[in-house]
Amino acid sequence: EVLGAPVRIEGDIHFSLLPQPRLEFAGVSAGPPDAPNLTVQSVEAEFSLIDFIRDRYTITRLALTGPRVEVHVGSDGSVDTGMALPQSVSTSNISVANATISGGEIRVSDSRSGEAYLATGIAGELKLEALRGPFSFAGSGTLDGQGYGLRLTTGALADDGTATLSANLRPVDDSYSLSIEGTMKPG
Repeated sequence: EVLGAPVRIEGDIHFSLLPQPRLEFAGVSAGPPDAPNLTVQSVEAEFSLIDFIRDRYTITRLALTGPRVEVHVGSDGSVDTGMALPQSVSTSNISVANATISGGEIRVSDSRSGEAYLATGIAGELKLEALRGPFSFAGSGTLDGQGYGLRLTTGALADDGTATLSANLRPVDDSYSLSIEGTMKPG
């Protein structure tokens, strides 16, 4: 439901309830088994015990190590991540208060130009108030040997599937900055 794609956990899974619910697993992939759009080396999640008992999953700490995302840009300019946000606007019982990403990669393949781009060393903080947003990410990464800082924020998805979007990209040498504000519609 969260990713809109089949998810596989091929590594070990560990769970403990006390003193605080904690879940650890490794070898995660999502999307087609032969060419997943998302892989994660390991995931560690801690939950609020009181919320957990009430069937509300407030993740108080989430650590994603080695996530890798594949993004494909079609000849018409459409963007395909192989994942989709939940279509239902029902109230979610999952939220992430504090998530950290380390050792991440994003590969973008553009069929219009035949070029591929790889951002590495992605690290930062991610917040997710519900499955349909709002979302925010603040972090850094490297592209073509140049370090960049990125801030990305969206609003919650509205009934029509749109959300506000704000992004700021800046190289670490502060030689310029790129800011984007507007509305996005996934899909």
